[in-house]
Amino acid sequence: MLFPNFVKHYEKLMESTFRKKVIVYQFSKGGLTSAQILNMLADPFVRHAIEHADIITISAGGNDLMKAGRRFLFSRDDRIIESACEKALANIREMILEIMMIKSGVNSPYLIRFVGLYNPFPFLPASDYWIRTFNQKLMSFSDVHMAVADIYSIFKKEGTRLLSFDGFHPNQRGYQLIAETLHCLGYSPLI
Repeated sequence: MLFPNFVKHYEKLMESTFRKKVIVYQFSKGGLTSAQILNMLADPFVRHAIEHADIITISAGGNDLMKAGRRFLFSRDDRIIESACEKALANIREMILEIMMIKSGVNSPYLIRFVGLYNPFPFLPASDYWIRTFNQKLMSFSDVHMAVADIYSIFKKEGTRLLSFDGFHPNQRGYQLIAETLHCLGYSPLI
């Protein structure tokens, strides 16, 4: 059994900060690629939720790199990882533009929060390089509405202590630290 993801932990932190019940809509599920998450933004219900959301939190790119990593193990061709990084970042860029377009008619502040990537496979050749490169490019998208929770160094420091029994997904403590890192990004101008 996998532990509840970071959303529940983040929800509790937001409720403590805002001192009221926070309504959370969770559309994504484990295993989705950035392209699949981007495609979700075409759903009218998702678009409606985004239009009325104060905080939009997205975790994308990890599954893209994991799938590319599997192909890399057979070919040892860095172009596979590089291509996956670029495609995932292009999809994330499109997500941001789409969210901004959806929110363009709304006259209230909003935040977009992305969860950076951690490296569950530090023993794989060059995996740290690709994860750090991806995160640096993701952080370059930050602006007045958007920020990235940098969880890479936390997971690197703690090693497997933050991973569940599958060695890939975070455990309860890992998810809690992701939520706390998101929380530390703050909520201005919402409060």
